[in-house]
Amino acid sequence: MAYMLGAPAGDPGWKDVGQSANAAIEQAEDECKFPPLNPKNGRGNYPVLSTGFSYGGGPTRPSNRALNRLVQHQSFVRLSGHTNGSWMYRHLDKVLGDILTDDPSLRKPFTNSVFPVATFNFRPVATTVPHCDSRNVPYGCSCCGTSKYLIEFPPGSTILIPSSVLTHSNTRIQPGETRRSFTQHCSGSLVRWWMYGFRTEANMAREDPAMAEKVRAAAGRC
Repeated sequence: MAYMLGAPAGDPGWKDVGQSANAAIEQAEDECKFPPLNPKNGRGNYPVLSTGFSYGGGPTRPSNRALNRLVQHQSFVRLSGHTNGSWMYRHLDKVLGDILTDDPSLRKPFTNSVFPVATFNFRPVATTVPHCDSRNVPYGCSCCGTSKYLIEFPPGSTILIPSSVLTHSNTRIQPGETRRSFTQHCSGSLVRWWMYGFRTEANMAREDPAMAEKVRAAAGRC
């Protein structure tokens, strides 16, 4: 259910990527104006900024200069591209390629990454509570048991999880320590938009009842 990509093998310069990325987020924190924190936001009590494109209730596209610099920072470019070696690349590449062809005005945060949204988790203790990102694309129906796993996660490492169906979090850290993180994702509603022929479910049902029935039947099998 999870793919621990870690860091690229045989790349001696990768050890500096995590430190460089952390320094870039730290610099951006001083330039950003965050809304009041909400300890009940479902993930944790820390500020975030997202960029990219989604559909429905997904993230917006903030026009923040600090955020623009982050997506152009070489460390984040390298981190984002590392995910393209994953199992999900081929499918998302097809979905996003079709969507971008249909609407060329849309822009991904990173040209070398397949994901349409990137989120930066800021200062200084990005500690999440156990949660599921229910709006993310699930890639199939999964069942989570009651077992718990603790995974060591060195700086600069990457892990892929089905975040919409797998309850996940990170651990608390010691006083005086800091943690910042970076995630990429794709909303399920964006994939449904693509599946429905670049239209809403309501429009699909009205314009193509046969297709709507197939979609409902497939959903019922899950």
